Formats: sequence, C-alpha cells, structure tokens
Amino acid sequence: MNRRQKALSRYFAPCAMAAMMVVSALNPALPVMAADFQDVDTVDIYRLYNPNTGEHFYTQDVHERDVLADNGWKYEGIGWRSYLNGDPVYRLYNPNAVGGDHYYTISAPEARSLVLQGWKLDLEGKPVFYSKGDVNLYVQYNPKAKSGAHNYTTSLKEFNTLLEKGWQFGQIAWKVAEAGTPQDLDSKN
Repeated sequence: MNRRQKALSRYFAPCAMAAMMVVSALNPALPVMAADFQDVDTVDIYRLYNPNTGEHFYTQDVHERDVLADNGWKYEGIGWRSYLNGDPVYRLYNPNAVGGDHYYTISAPEARSLVLQGWKLDLEGKPVFYSKGDVNLYVQYNPKAKSGAHNYTTSLKEFNTLLEKGWQFGQIAWKVAEAGTPQDLDSKN
C-alpha cells in the first residue's frame, strides 16, 4: 500500500467501520468481522503554540487540541505521525515555570529526575506517544525562555533556523513514523 492509500485508509476506515456497524444493526444476520477493518497503526500528533508564553504543546488527543485552541493557543497543524507502539515518550509539566512549561522525553531516568525537581508527570506517567520509525524528531532548547523552552520538529529547516537564532541543544529527540505538516514555522520563531 503506497503513502496515499495509507492516508486515505486512515480517514475512511472509521467511516467504513461506522457504516458496517449500522448495516450490522439493521441486519443482525450479517456479522461484522475483524477482517472488515484495516489496522491503523499511526496517529497524528497535533502541534499548538501559545503566543503568550512561547510554548509549543504536542498531543494526539483531539479534545485536548480543541480545548487549547478555544483558549487562545494557535493550532499549527500536524507536528508528526507517531506509531501506536515502540519506546515510550513521557510528557512532564513544570508548574513552577512562568506560564507553565511542558517537556517530552524518552528517558525514564530523566523523567524521574525532573519529578524530583518539582515537575509533574502527565497522564499518570503513561506514555503520550512512542518512539519508532525512520524519521528524526529534533529538539531545540531556548536558554532565554522562562516558558516554552523546548521545541520539537521534524523540519530540518525549522531546526536549523532556531539554532541560528540562538537556540541550543539541537539533537534528535526520538524517531517518528512520518514528518509533520506544521504551518507558519518561520512566523514566530
């Protein structure tokens, strides 16, 4: 299956499943079989930006995305696509930073160390995404920021632009399934 077919199946599979459930409910003699559905093994990771604090936020939760967008965060598109399994990625929140701050890591020891410093693990310590794939996800650190000090991107252009502007710690954070399609990368950085 090529990339376009995969993309179409991701969007049409839920519609097909709903249609099959309706048909099955109307005709109980027609069973719905697991083979009727294609497995979807990746998920969109949405990227949002808070213009008041400079923080980027990443989530696969559509409700969380919509609530933040309704509260002044700018939706920037799909940051990347993540597999539904692999090495866990944890999200932490620093309630002591001005405006709050989120950080993402694949390192459980690093997450534990940050918790000892006052950070809070989101989702009760469950992974927010997974590291797996062939696409690099880069992280950069802004030493001048009081909040929103980290940025995650699959865009090498954005990565290099931020490093040229004084951001540091440019490295691969983890691997993802597919690159994202964030909007307006150069408008605020």
